[in-house]
Amino acid sequence: MIHVVEVETTTADTLTTLKVDLDALREASNSPAPHTTETIVPPPGFEWLRQPVDSALAEADTPDVLAERALRLSMAALPCRLAAFISLDQETEVLSVKSALGELGEQLVGTTYDHSEGLLAACLHTSLSAVLEATGSGPYSVSSLNQELGTNVRTAIMASVTSGREASGVLLLADPLSGKHFRATELAVANYLAMSVYCAIQKCGRT
Repeated sequence: MIHVVEVETTTADTLTTLKVDLDALREASNSPAPHTTETIVPPPGFEWLRQPVDSALAEADTPDVLAERALRLSMAALPCRLAAFISLDQETEVLSVKSALGELGEQLVGTTYDHSEGLLAACLHTSLSAVLEATGSGPYSVSSLNQELGTNVRTAIMASVTSGREASGVLLLADPLSGKHFRATELAVANYLAMSVYCAIQKCGRT
């Protein structure tokens, strides 16, 4: 169940801004923040994702392998022009693009961003996920994202890699190949993948 805390629409099927409050999501399900993939359930219609996600992430034994597998899973579930995993280095407190796939990915790998300001930092520190559209305005808009990343995407999903209480990165997907816009269902899929990645990151840290 997803709790929508802000939705602006220009047409019946176009999301200008959609933010998901993960604390409300957790409370709505009457369960604690997920710490294992067994407690995370794919959205309706995407149940087929659970086995490949659990299998691929369980076998990832390093952060680099984990990042690449997470993006390949994301591209399989939601084909798009760009998929990137931006991680937070806990020691340097710098956000960096750990891995990126797609025609726009190569230019982003290795770039770093301030963890204290900007759209990526806001997504990380507030544990919010969002669908961004070109028609949006304000800090949660695709124009703000393009300015920060130096890209020219028309629509994007940012999903906080989080337990709901703490975050370790951001999953970014941009420009779906199946249409002009991302919708609420695809945001739910991205959140499922991001929370699964968070659990896998915690497991990697304990091994």
